[in-house]
Amino acid sequence: MKQMRRPFSLLAALLVALTSLCAQPQKATDTLTVVPLQVQQYRVMTPFISDSLNVQGKAYDATDLLQPVNHIKLSQTHATMPEATEGVVSLQTAEDAITTYAIRLRTPSYEQATLQIETTAPFVVALDGAKLSSATQYQSELKEASPASLTLTPGRSHLLTLQLLTKGGEPAQYRLRLTPAKADSQIELRYDDKEYLSLEYMMTGRNLYSVSVSPTGRYTLLTERETTGLKSSYRTYLYQGDKLISTLSEPYRFASWMPHEDKLYRTLTTDEGRQLISYDPKTQEERIVAEQIPAGSFFILPDGKQLLYTIEEEGPARGKITEQVLGRYDRMADFRERTFLALYNLESGRYQPLTFGHRSTYIHDVSPDAREIIFSTSEDITEIPFSQSNFYTMSLETLEVKPLFTKERSISSVSYTALPDVLLIEGDANAFGGIGRNLPEGMVTNTYDGQLFLYNRRSMQATPLTKEFDPAVKRVQVSTVRPVAYFTAENKDRISLYRLDLTRQQIEQVTTTEDLVRSFDMSEDASQLAYYGQSAMNADRFYSLRGKRETLLYDLAKSKMQNLELGSVSDWVHTMPNGDKVEGRYYLPPHFDETKQYPMIVYYYGGTSPTTRFFEGSYSLPMYAAQGYVVLTLNPSGTTGFGQEYAARHVNAWGKVTADEIVAATRQFCQEHPYVNAKKIGCMGASYGGFMTQYLQTITDIFAAAISHAGISALSSYWGEGTWGIGYSTVASYDSYPWNNPQLYTEQSPLFRADKIHTPLLLIHGTDDTNVPIGESIQMYNALKILGREVEFVKVHGEDHIITAPEKKIEWTNTLFAWFQKWLKDDPTWWDARYPEAHL
Repeated sequence: MKQMRRPFSLLAALLVALTSLCAQPQKATDTLTVVPLQVQQYRVMTPFISDSLNVQGKAYDATDLLQPVNHIKLSQTHATMPEATEGVVSLQTAEDAITTYAIRLRTPSYEQATLQIETTAPFVVALDGAKLSSATQYQSELKEASPASLTLTPGRSHLLTLQLLTKGGEPAQYRLRLTPAKADSQIELRYDDKEYLSLEYMMTGRNLYSVSVSPTGRYTLLTERETTGLKSSYRTYLYQGDKLISTLSEPYRFASWMPHEDKLYRTLTTDEGRQLISYDPKTQEERIVAEQIPAGSFFILPDGKQLLYTIEEEGPARGKITEQVLGRYDRMADFRERTFLALYNLESGRYQPLTFGHRSTYIHDVSPDAREIIFSTSEDITEIPFSQSNFYTMSLETLEVKPLFTKERSISSVSYTALPDVLLIEGDANAFGGIGRNLPEGMVTNTYDGQLFLYNRRSMQATPLTKEFDPAVKRVQVSTVRPVAYFTAENKDRISLYRLDLTRQQIEQVTTTEDLVRSFDMSEDASQLAYYGQSAMNADRFYSLRGKRETLLYDLAKSKMQNLELGSVSDWVHTMPNGDKVEGRYYLPPHFDETKQYPMIVYYYGGTSPTTRFFEGSYSLPMYAAQGYVVLTLNPSGTTGFGQEYAARHVNAWGKVTADEIVAATRQFCQEHPYVNAKKIGCMGASYGGFMTQYLQTITDIFAAAISHAGISALSSYWGEGTWGIGYSTVASYDSYPWNNPQLYTEQSPLFRADKIHTPLLLIHGTDDTNVPIGESIQMYNALKILGREVEFVKVHGEDHIITAPEKKIEWTNTLFAWFQKWLKDDPTWWDARYPEAHL
């Protein structure tokens, strides 16, 4: 039977002899004497009583001052450890006083316990600010109050407080005893503020939100979001060079830099109309640039005189009783809306529509002299990839339009550069006749593997830039002053920053401290950059980059993580029999003990992007490790960021090779790491990862529990019903349809192999998921129910493919936690508390 872990502060250690709490370790099933720290005491003074009763007809009562407390930092108080005899604490105050005692309770699992309170004085006991028990009478001897039930969630350092109201000169006593509900309880009694990584940490607190650099690079704007009580607020910091000079009001989170000058602009709506306002960081002055500007989204052109608008227009109204479907994507709420471009001249007030029609137009870039734009339209077609785009240039002086690329299926974005007549093109390797392809004969390009090209408008020649470059391009920013661009790319399990010399056509990785560059911006000449990012075991940090010199400007991780106790992360590589390498990482819990055995969770990519070294997020892997799991994540065949050939293995596979790699890697990891309990392995994934969860259970029995969030169970129904089904299938099922390749659609569909599933499976799905409709989970649930297998199905009402509403995100995540605790820790209490058995 496990012993309860008892980490103590130095103060507690010095007083070991004074408290039974610090006696020999007790079994977790024993009742534990809890001696909190005395953190506060203040004199109670009676107010002037002008009337014997208040407006509610109640007499004054000092016990009303006993209110729950929730905001005590034990590390910041002048706390003392009270003396205790057989767990009884005695105190006496010279005057009437309220004394506050506090201790923290922490556990890596969901736990319940009973708190027994005995006192001689009025008291209130609270957990995290919620009252558990109270009394208003004085007693001549210790009297037990009604027991209080406690519920503790993983990771969080729960604050237990006791407040006593004592009479001056009269002794008082109390005793607290805690009885865990389960035999192998891991409740820790803490005298500090240390906590494990928890859902509360993920859902609250501060995160970096956006960054932008002024045109000259002299100033940088950093916006931070803080979430409290499921509501967010924003702060925007203004830096001059490496120095923070001011904090701007919340409206400035929407601000942008004026072209060519270090001034910000934003809008303000008044009774007289919408104003365009500028802000000068040097003088800290605001100025009205223009009044009564049109509504809509816009940015200022490089000439500083015109606004380019993106205008949204509503399409045909939807029927109230019957409705004709107008296209494959007509289930999407905004499908019938269209976007168009317009120009507004600040000097003349002239508003000029630039595009018109029934097809949306999308702006790509504006020439440095503000005389020309590049825009595109798109249309559905009946050939792979089922949509194509036309790219055009437009003179803003004459509105003359010229085609740039027509019927293009592999270009996603076009940008001007500092080189005359040279454009930078983003797309996939199939662009320009496939000149960027670097694949063995017969393999099909994974079009999610981003590539870059240069295109000369005079010679009409394209040059591939990333053909021999394995990372997958994500976001590009181009300087129109110097022939250089910077971009981020999936670099295996990192998001790295790169510099592209357009003249020499050479790519160089920029050395950054962080594993994941989450956002970056640069000055017009690309001499000054700023970025923020995080790594596998730390939250956001903000840096400036000038040349090769990186300067840390804001270490949010340091303050945000100061009370976190983390485990560790290590890289790990599995080699398949054919020599293929499957790269991954594994996370160990805090206070890891290699002599023990731990349950393990296996996580893998959802779609084709790698599982990067993110620290925070819905599937934070160190958060799961903090609950006492070893967590293994893998980037098997099909993952982008490992080169074109590796990414192309995703095409027409649907579990082939990838699933075998996951199973083989999991088995090998267990053999190499004996601290993993091979009988208690779980797996989870979302979207394509949810499909993979289901498919894995049809080919192996190594998992003791599995979770499929928004998973695909039948390829044919997803292909036909999913909003992205047909488009995604141009990669995952290239040129394969239910009528020409039924073998793929049946043999690789978990639904058609449901009889082979014996693993307890949780299906969880948003009811409004248009990408992977909820029917994918419904049909798998029905199949497993008919087969008499262990399956649960939880719907998240009103949520789409990604769970975003904060209160629903909490419920969704706790459901995942509870499922694994039930099957991997043999503890169903959390699951049963959330989903009690119903007899229908």
